This record gives sequence, structure tokens and C-alpha cells, in this order.
Amino acid sequence: MIDALEDLVTVLGRLEGLQGRVYRRWPKKKAVMPCCLISRISATPTFTDADGGEVIATLTYSIDINAVTPDEADAIASRVIDALAQYNFHRTGDMDFYDDQLRASRRILTFMGTVDKRGNTFTQ
Repeated sequence: MIDALEDLVTVLGRLEGLQGRVYRRWPKKKAVMPCCLISRISATPTFTDADGGEVIATLTYSIDINAVTPDEADAIASRVIDALAQYNFHRTGDMDFYDDQLRASRRILTFMGTVDKRGNTFTQ
């Protein structure tokens, strides 16, 4: 199955403000803010070879940004949007709220991109 999750974790981990705090699932210990959680929502093959192997897939990811203040969440969201645009992932959703349990300002962004089996990305 084609997946870009590890590459996206690496790209986001380099962003100013996150200092590598990018997780695929919630950490067992309390997460240090700001941080983000990334997960794949869907992977749809858009082109397969004669044997049914995926050649190109459309991938959708959710990126949950958690920060102390709304301004901090917005700044990180802006960096995430810019970083993923360089890889031809475009934003398909954006939700902003405060989580009382986490005591965090949250932005949940969704992105979609088309990726081939070699990791090349394409615009749609």
C-alpha cells in the first residue's frame, strides 16, 4: 500500500515550533505543547498495474495541532499548510476549537495528495 505518513512526520518534525513533537498516536506520557498528531484517513488507489498492485494512490491525512494559545496553533497551522503545499498536498478541511480536557487550543487540518509508489507527488 502506498503511504506517505513517515515522510510527512519527518517534514512536520522540522517545522519551527514543533521541535520534532509529531506523533502517529497520542504519546503514553503527557505530550509537551505544542505538538501535533498525524494519521491517515484514507488511501484510494487511482491507478493499478496489471497484477492489481498500486501505482498511484490518493491519500488523505488528518493533522491535529495542539498548542497553548490559539495564536500559537494558528502559526503552526500556517507552517504546516506551507510545508505540505510544497509536496502537492492541498488542504481539504480546517477545524478550530478549544479542548477543555487537554487544556489546549486545537486546529485539525485535513490534506489530500496524489502519490506514486516511488513517493513522487502530483497536483490534481
